[in-house]
Amino acid sequence: MTFTGDFETGDLGDFYPNGIPPTVTSALSRAGTYAMKVSMDPGGTRSEVSGVGLTNMGEEYWYGFSIFLPEGFVVNNDWERLAQWHGYPDKNIGETWRNPVMALNSDEGIWSVTVRWDSKKNTFESGERVYDGTKLFEFGPYETGVWTDWVFHVKWSYESDGLLEVWKNGVK
Repeated sequence: MTFTGDFETGDLGDFYPNGIPPTVTSALSRAGTYAMKVSMDPGGTRSEVSGVGLTNMGEEYWYGFSIFLPEGFVVNNDWERLAQWHGYPDKNIGETWRNPVMALNSDEGIWSVTVRWDSKKNTFESGERVYDGTKLFEFGPYETGVWTDWVFHVKWSYESDGLLEVWKNGVK
């Protein structure tokens, strides 16, 4: 197991906040006593946490979490990224941070998953972010006032043997 995290300590524990800090609340939780609550101010661009789970190319990983959008949640006319997975740049070959290789989004009320792939060792060989491909998978409109459960089965690879399976509320 690479990383397991929850909020049952009543704080962010092993997670590292970035941007507008999320809080931990006992007012609503999917399982256990606590859940992370993320609020975004108008004009805010980021409220997130990251874990310490490093991965190895060619190995399979499972990720699971639930998202609750409250009644009255306002559909944003722009996209929102609710979860993202980044590769770490290899500074020895000139890489810098790049777009997430996989992300769970909401765009005008529609759930989607974006994936990016690249077979080059260095995505920045040309000096710009150039990927072999990007694909968007839609998962229908989001619902408010209910939990939405997500499970991702991933085999990280920059070759053709990569794998991505996604379940929303138990449906693949």
